Amino acid sequence: MTWRNHPRRLTNENHAHWTTIDGNRIDRAMAEVVDTFNSIPKGDVKSRFVQSQFHMGWLPRPCEQHKSPAGFQETWPWMQAIGGGQSSVSVAPVPLPADYTNQQRAKGFAGPLINPVDGTDQEWHYLFEASWAFSRPVIIESIDMMMLVDGGTAPAGAGWYSHSRQFTAGPVDLTDVTLHILVDSEFDKENRAQADQEVIKRGFRLTLESVGYEQPTIATGPTPNTDMTWAYPGGEVGGVYVPMRLNVPIHRDARVRFQMTIPYYGGRASGWDDSVGTPVPWYKTGWESTVTILEEVERG
Repeated sequence: MTWRNHPRRLTNENHAHWTTIDGNRIDRAMAEVVDTFNSIPKGDVKSRFVQSQFHMGWLPRPCEQHKSPAGFQETWPWMQAIGGGQSSVSVAPVPLPADYTNQQRAKGFAGPLINPVDGTDQEWHYLFEASWAFSRPVIIESIDMMMLVDGGTAPAGAGWYSHSRQFTAGPVDLTDVTLHILVDSEFDKENRAQADQEVIKRGFRLTLESVGYEQPTIATGPTPNTDMTWAYPGGEVGGVYVPMRLNVPIHRDARVRFQMTIPYYGGRASGWDDSVGTPVPWYKTGWESTVTILEEVERG
């Protein structure tokens, strides 16, 4: 560990040549060192680490522009959480052989009304994933996730980000987005069942995490245009903001995966549907996520 500050910061005692050294001075010096390490100044702690951030996001185009020539709606960059499924919502997932390694690509993503292990019906989950490999130990300091939503009223087929964060019937708040941090097993990295679940956030109400002009739920209103705001052509800018302050240590030679899962409701009207009631969860919001890590300063 690099230490640039003078040792006198640890203790005021100076055990130099030609000075008197007795038990009381040694005890006092040791007590001062202990007190310093029990309450290290913030400036000293921060100087030991360098912050790095991984930012990822996806702004989907309107639904009609995502259809392939055959009429299928492409889901990229989202894939089915049950391994082996098709990449189109027009085809049900393919049943997997019993010896398939990764029947589930994530852990703990069960949401309301959907059986996470049954990938043969018309309701399942979709997953976004990013991974990194670290040759030295790091600390995952935080995760920030944003679901961008346009307020106001979007015309039919416009493809605006108009997620309501609720089931239509009721209405009932949605609690079906899950965030994960996993570390692959050292002995079987490709087997998701052996991965360590370091962080999981699930079951939170999207309406309670709302930010922006339309908090807590979307409400039609004028486009902000005062001197302290900006005229936004899509409506009132806002969405769902989920901050997670973690401080999770990660061991060396680790492969870390960040995952988000969202639901596909085949027969339940919700904020994940388009203007005609078709489930299109990957189109309803703009997605942004930032993972912040701390890397130790080793030399310099």
